[in-house]
Amino acid sequence: MGISNEYHFNWINDTIEPLKAEILTSLPDQPVVLGLSEQQANPFVQNLLSERGFQYQAIDRYAQTDDVLPIDLNDLSPLASLELADMACCFRASYFIEDKKAFLQQVSKVLKPGAYLCMDFLIGTSDLPTLGFYYGGDKITANYDPNNPSRFLTSFYDDRILENHPSEVAAFCKHARHWPWRTQWEYFQAFSKLFWRDRKRHAQLYPENLKQAMIVAFPEAQLFTLEDFEQHGFELVAFSSRYFYPLVRKFNLYSFVGFRKQS
Repeated sequence: MGISNEYHFNWINDTIEPLKAEILTSLPDQPVVLGLSEQQANPFVQNLLSERGFQYQAIDRYAQTDDVLPIDLNDLSPLASLELADMACCFRASYFIEDKKAFLQQVSKVLKPGAYLCMDFLIGTSDLPTLGFYYGGDKITANYDPNNPSRFLTSFYDDRILENHPSEVAAFCKHARHWPWRTQWEYFQAFSKLFWRDRKRHAQLYPENLKQAMIVAFPEAQLFTLEDFEQHGFELVAFSSRYFYPLVRKFNLYSFVGFRKQS
């Protein structure tokens, strides 16, 4: 997960810490945890459940060991034959989701009533402060398999980002309007013909018009909101947003969401 891994999960762990006792009380002994697009238990689960113990099952399109089920994040139907989970996590992978409604319908079916769903969502790319997942005119992909790459597709916006974390949003929008000099120089060197077009793409992006810009940048099926989860029977229990550029020089505005499936 790169240099930001430690900062990323420290932030998520800090967000959930005030709720940790309540969550542990609500979970059974040895809860069943489902890791979506994971190869092993993530640092969040390890921190939360290290003392409790848990049963863990990872799924990933690019399974690397026999312990990981070769199941695509966009088709969870093979999980129907497994035991329902008490918790599901999807970190650093939500941008691969092709259709939010299909995903929410499927993930709901593999969770017990009262189970937790924890995810993070990304606005911006690592190397460029833009809304669409592109660099140099091409869509960003993850090449875990060069013959079958995964495209970055899906993002997230909700008015509660701006209400709860205005400074994080403002910092990202400022970079979108005014790229750092090093970013400008590197992009110009690599893509001189695209530089001015892309440099000016978000020249008028401010927190108050970010919502409309996101709607323009992403199809409705690939733009999550908190309301989408609530409409599918999930109750929000934790929410936080963080702009990671000051720490790792990556233009990542992340939002963490923790939901509980209603009975």
